[in-house]
Amino acid sequence: MNRKPANAAAKRRAPGRPVKTAGDQRDRLLEAAIALFSKQGVAVTPLSAIARKARVTPALVHYYFGNREQLLDALMNERIVPLIADMAARLAETGGDPAALVRTFVATIIRLLADNPWLPSLWVREVLSEGGALREQLMKRIVGDPDGGKYPVVGLVFE
Repeated sequence: MNRKPANAAAKRRAPGRPVKTAGDQRDRLLEAAIALFSKQGVAVTPLSAIARKARVTPALVHYYFGNREQLLDALMNERIVPLIADMAARLAETGGDPAALVRTFVATIIRLLADNPWLPSLWVREVLSEGGALREQLMKRIVGDPDGGKYPVVGLVFE
């Protein structure tokens, strides 16, 4: 008779929340989303493709993010806005000297691009292009709401 040992049933995990030992699946999902969005575009990348690239089930995408809009919010808040905030903080440290601003801008852009090779294609496709999926979200986070008068990131440099 082919029986499993009694402790094998105890080791199997019941369905539900992911185990903590599985690694940072949420971070893997964000990295997979960035990779696919920068190559294919936000509009044509299904959540199931992101799950496949991250080697998880589509249900896990919904567990961590709920839907595409919340995934895009997390991507903006956790990956893109911090890069821009870092740039703004470095520019603010120059004290307004034009030559120092240019040197700092160029050095920071070179470092950002080296550390984030996905950034140029995602930026051109989804921010600079008319109708890009991240364009409006990013403008609100960088420049702020024109009616509200808030300038979250820009305010770091031009206060």
